[in-house]
Amino acid sequence: MVDDSKVILTEGLTVLGDVMPNATITGFIRPSEAIEYARLNRIALAVLDIELGTSSGLNLCSTLLEIYPLTNIVFLTAYPDYSLDAWKTGACGFILKPLTPEGIMEQLEKLRHPFSMGGTTE
Repeated sequence: MVDDSKVILTEGLTVLGDVMPNATITGFIRPSEAIEYARLNRIALAVLDIELGTSSGLNLCSTLLEIYPLTNIVFLTAYPDYSLDAWKTGACGFILKPLTPEGIMEQLEKLRHPFSMGGTTE
């Protein structure tokens, strides 16, 4: 997850952890840190804020997809006006803030590239 607000990032990581308890979940405030992480690790799902200070989640999306084209990108924003621009990037989802378990569950059902969330399949 990438969000330039520490509060939103912390809350979002908690929600993601609750929904996907067996997944490795990492958060970044700076897009450059997320890019470096993505170069060293395959990212199955990236939840990105669109406004990232002087940077853009839309640009970050493009970079992450260049690194690993099977990354599922879901945008998280407080601004619904960005939705049209978001869909042009190759993202597979869009959630209005705040991030909720229900919002993540809904997006997980719509991923272009489904992935295993680990754990047992009992």
